[in-house]
Amino acid sequence: MLKKEYNSFYSTQEFANAIGVHKNTVIRWDNEGRLKPHHKDRHGYRYYSQEQVTEFLRGGM
Repeated sequence: MLKKEYNSFYSTQEFANAIGVHKNTVIRWDNEGRLKPHHKDRHGYRYYSQEQVTEFLRGGM
């Protein structure tokens, strides 16, 4: 798993790598409303928190 510093976020690709799925799967889950990013920047890029990684890996999502 990737190690991130406090207050930093995972890009979609980094999040996908951390949870073991393809980037397009994460994007599809967002589009379906199954998994929302922590936030999106003004360009629409998705960002995920360490807490989301941890919750997913524990089976909470």
